[in-house]
Amino acid sequence: MPVRRLDKPSQGAPLRLFCLPPAGAGASIFYPLLSLDSAAVEICPVSLPGREDRFHEPPPQSLTTLADQLAACLAPQLDRNYAILGYSMGALLGYELVRRWRRDNLPEPSYYFPLAAGPPHLGLKRGLHQLSDVDFRKQLTEMGGTPPELLANEEAMAIFEPILRNDLKNCEQYEFEPLQPLACTIRAFVSDCDCLVSLEEAHGWQAHTSGNFDLQVLPGQPHVLSREKLTEVVRSILESTA
Repeated sequence: MPVRRLDKPSQGAPLRLFCLPPAGAGASIFYPLLSLDSAAVEICPVSLPGREDRFHEPPPQSLTTLADQLAACLAPQLDRNYAILGYSMGALLGYELVRRWRRDNLPEPSYYFPLAAGPPHLGLKRGLHQLSDVDFRKQLTEMGGTPPELLANEEAMAIFEPILRNDLKNCEQYEFEPLQPLACTIRAFVSDCDCLVSLEEAHGWQAHTSGNFDLQVLPGQPHVLSREKLTEVVRSILESTA
């Protein structure tokens, strides 16, 4: 099962919040959020193949392949209401999960929370995965979140960079297929300083729901949020689902 709760037992909360990581990252980015567990919402960080404790598994070669695999693994966890927090790449992945669960007549989410992500009909077509090493690392610096000491560590980058480039390739080669709009509330989060996603692009998520839509602007934040800012975002999500 790809959900990683660090052996923290389920308390039977009526809503699961599946947290899907951004490109290059794994479930651990969400581990600090487990402290936000409540009687109402269970935080469920989702692990992806090719990284962290699943490093021995081959990395997915397309977003659709990853969605096929993950949808089947997570299906048993749809035994109660759930919401999806999709962080950057995770937002596209979550959309494809819902497509598969709908096809299989499984429940749809009660809420959808795209974070730092353009809508699936726009995708990510910037050729980031093909940048030279120098330009790629400059882009990472602009995106934020990657410590300078990591960028300067060739051994560490030899592990991290291929994972990130592969994820970016999968996002950039993603081909959108229209899906009947979701019925749930979509609440999108984006920074007014995000170098990859504009406010206008983030607003495009409205087209993917027949329910309520809200765009929450995060002033002055990079594409990759600090742990403190991510915790603040998720705390506001929990308040909105209460």
